[in-house]
Amino acid sequence: MQGGLISIFISICELIDLFTCARKRTAKDGVESLLGRSRERGGGQMRIENHPILRFSRGKRLTFYFEGTPVEAFENETIAAALIANGIDAFRLSLRHKKPRGLFCAIGKCSSCLVEVDGRPNVRACMTPVREGMHVHLQRDRGVVNVEDRER
Repeated sequence: MQGGLISIFISICELIDLFTCARKRTAKDGVESLLGRSRERGGGQMRIENHPILRFSRGKRLTFYFEGTPVEAFENETIAAALIANGIDAFRLSLRHKKPRGLFCAIGKCSSCLVEVDGRPNVRACMTPVREGMHVHLQRDRGVVNVEDRER
């Protein structure tokens, strides 16, 4: 009995240690760490290819850039879907503690997936389709919109 409790305790401590190390690394290393996580996971392309019920008709392949790194996507795919398919799961940094935030509701009701697209802040990655050559960046603050941008 005592040996079993000790092994459970050790397992819990290992999980806490893994979680703590991952949080420290992500918060400390910033963007390079976020991009590095996708490379550690095998580089990307985590899309469902065969599904027993759903059929996927993919559009043509295109490339856009996330923090200067080329990302492959398909036509009519959202920014969030393309980033997650490529192993990138953090789209913005929280305002106060600068911790990574990613997809939460996936229907455009929250602000967890706000990104900056081609210099325009506060774009919902879960609702915005990718375009060839677009430049997407992490949103690091509240995202101030210029008056000239509102008139477009």
